[in-house]
Amino acid sequence: MTPGDAVQGTPGLFVEMAQSSGICPSGLPQFLIGMDGGESRQLDYRDMRDISGSFEDDEDQSDRQIVVGICSMMKKSKSKPMTEILDRLCKFEYITVVIFPEEIILNEPVEKWPLCDCLISFHSKGFPLDKAVSYAKLRNPLLINDLNMQYFIQDRREVYRILQEEGVDLPRYAVLNRDPNRPEVNGEVFHKPFVEKPVSAEDHNVYIYYPTSAGGGSQRLFRKARKSPALDGKVERDSEGKEIRYPVMLTAMEKLVARKVCLAFKQTVCGFDLLRANGHSFVCDVNGFSFVKNSMKNMVMRELAPQFHIPWSIPMEAEDIPIVPTTSGTMMELRCVIAVIRHGDRTPKQKMKMEVRNALFFDLFEKYGGYKTGKLKLKKPKQLQLLAELVLHNDCEIEEKKSKLEQLKTVLEINMADAEHLYGHFSGINRKVQLTYLPNGQPKASSGEEDSLKEGPSLLLVLKWGGELTPAGRVQAEELGRAFRCMYPGGQGTSSEAHKHVND
Repeated sequence: MTPGDAVQGTPGLFVEMAQSSGICPSGLPQFLIGMDGGESRQLDYRDMRDISGSFEDDEDQSDRQIVVGICSMMKKSKSKPMTEILDRLCKFEYITVVIFPEEIILNEPVEKWPLCDCLISFHSKGFPLDKAVSYAKLRNPLLINDLNMQYFIQDRREVYRILQEEGVDLPRYAVLNRDPNRPEVNGEVFHKPFVEKPVSAEDHNVYIYYPTSAGGGSQRLFRKARKSPALDGKVERDSEGKEIRYPVMLTAMEKLVARKVCLAFKQTVCGFDLLRANGHSFVCDVNGFSFVKNSMKNMVMRELAPQFHIPWSIPMEAEDIPIVPTTSGTMMELRCVIAVIRHGDRTPKQKMKMEVRNALFFDLFEKYGGYKTGKLKLKKPKQLQLLAELVLHNDCEIEEKKSKLEQLKTVLEINMADAEHLYGHFSGINRKVQLTYLPNGQPKASSGEEDSLKEGPSLLLVLKWGGELTPAGRVQAEELGRAFRCMYPGGQGTSSEAHKHVND
């Protein structure tokens, strides 16, 4: 519908989408009602039915618009995530968005609700799901998310039952019916710690029970466990006080699980909680409609454009093209982000060389296949552990240069102590040893050196260590990580924040 188009059933009245950003101060797509005299007012519930009146009597459907109805509680409809979704939908030439006012939803019969071709409706506290189901039966719009299945999503017992029937991996669980005559969980024993959730998904009184070794007792978790740094650790928040979330790449198996969940509950847009543990993924909750930032995967146009003879070609891509705004105001497709990143501030790298001839070093060289190429790198913790034991427990048998041997011992001793303190095992991340086979020994600069008379093969040992991230380097890395998320269009935050971090 273009600015100035007459609204059916209301002579002299027209609907106009606000220009520029298309968003009013409240954050919602702004629809204005204009009169012939030039005055205008914002669209309200009195005009909803006129906008989406029957299209059956239209002689010319060349300008036919697909009306997408948003039926949810106003707190959800006006939320920032929903605004972003609506803003993206409004960018489609043939789509008009109509938000059902909460007063209409709660107080008017479904026969008086606005008409729409496609319905986005989801349950939340106080929402009359029964009326939404009745409306869908009466008007038969295209449903983005099935309404009847939303009854099951409200019951955690049903959620787990459906997931189990679909073959989705679940955490070990049991259903407790609080019957005084049967005070058990189906005869199963659950050792602490474990989590107790109410049957109703709307009840957020979730408790965790601790074992005696952790102090015992129980603790009621804050809603979604995100409001108490004292209990949940450090939580990063944005300027509005909301928790900052970051996208996570799903494995191929997890994507199949996501597809199973959406199909099982008939929810095109569906959020669920995925728990990763011991290299495996488990679904522990299904939340229903989720405020995704991408579009509705062009589902609306794919399903309804042919029906209404709208000249729209189906994109070749399986997913929606990631269209993002640029600094010049145009819309372009972001294909990828390539970055060259240097490490933060760190301690200096150090290197020490020494020639060794003791048989113990040759045994180690042979153990890890050094004779195959004449060279050997020892970087793995187990390899360095063997070298450390060789040097620390057999130093009396090794007749090498004492100063360099002491340096080797010192580096390995310090690293072993640090590793035991920090990790409980030897770590070789910031150190390595290279051994090179020298058939005739190392050439000497002068014949007067102490080892010049020694003949036969030897090993050149090169020890490298240091280069660890300093506290300042850690801060730099964290700041860059945060800034990188808003360095490119479509990221979180603002570009000014990104430039500040980069310049710092």
